[in-house]
Amino acid sequence: MFYNFFMINLDLIVDETLFRYPDVKPFLNYKNNYELLIMVILSARTTDNLVNKISPYLFERYENFESLSRANVRDVEKLIYKTGFYSRKAKNIVNCSIDILEKFNGVIPNNIFDLIKLPGVGRKTANVILGSVYNKPAIIVDTHFSRVITRHALSLESSPIKIELDLKRRIKPCKQYRFSMAINKHAREICTSRNANCDNCFLEKFAPRVC
Repeated sequence: MFYNFFMINLDLIVDETLFRYPDVKPFLNYKNNYELLIMVILSARTTDNLVNKISPYLFERYENFESLSRANVRDVEKLIYKTGFYSRKAKNIVNCSIDILEKFNGVIPNNIFDLIKLPGVGRKTANVILGSVYNKPAIIVDTHFSRVITRHALSLESSPIKIELDLKRRIKPCKQYRFSMAINKHAREICTSRNANCDNCFLEKFAPRVC
């Protein structure tokens, strides 16, 4: 594993990844920044497909931070219960809306330090916002991304935050967000959690799977 890691040309891998996945579309079907933030919070421990299915019903009733901030948490729970952990998520998205209105004048923060202070927002969600909304450097470490990174030893770190910080140090800022999205797509299509299609994985040529 260590031999594999130190022989890796990460710059080459990043460029090849971006060449193969040049324009990755968002996995969540959102119309504006408000919807994106709420949907990413709801996506914790569930699938993007499920969030895409239930979110229209939520946004039909609560179309912005103002309306969601005034929502009854019980009513929100009924709309999002299929996502799992619905009680906590309902409280988080309501309180997150309140904080954005009261502490940030209705504007989603543009830095990770303020973002992670919002209820329900961890580093993954914060990096999604930084990359998608503000076009800032961002490494988005979710289960899909970390699976590819770990299997191919593109980082020797194991925890999400350490993987994020390691790759931020080693990948050019202008390529970080696009690389995150591209690897995520590769994970969903080729490097799946079960029955990974290693024969058709371009990474095998640059960094053979180690686990």
